Amino acid sequence: MGFRMADSIEKKVMDVISKYSDVSRDSLSLSTTLEDSGLDSMGVVETLFDLEDFFAVTMPDSDDIQDRFNLGTIGDIVTELQRLMSEKEAVS
Repeated sequence: MGFRMADSIEKKVMDVISKYSDVSRDSLSLSTTLEDSGLDSMGVVETLFDLEDFFAVTMPDSDDIQDRFNLGTIGDIVTELQRLMSEKEAVS
């Protein structure tokens, strides 16, 4: 996956997170934790659904939304989306 794809995934993730949180887009970084991003549990769910729809991927289901793919930081979401996109491309 090229540098541009990674940048576009990162930008989209931060745009969506800022849509559902009360934290400004400019204050988010890859190392920002979901807790520090200002997302509540519903915001996390809405963010993940938006990202699934936008990137046309399906993230693994889990009873605990934080364990959905070992979320901790915005960077974790970007990494997981990159992995899912790579898998999707490999199947195509």
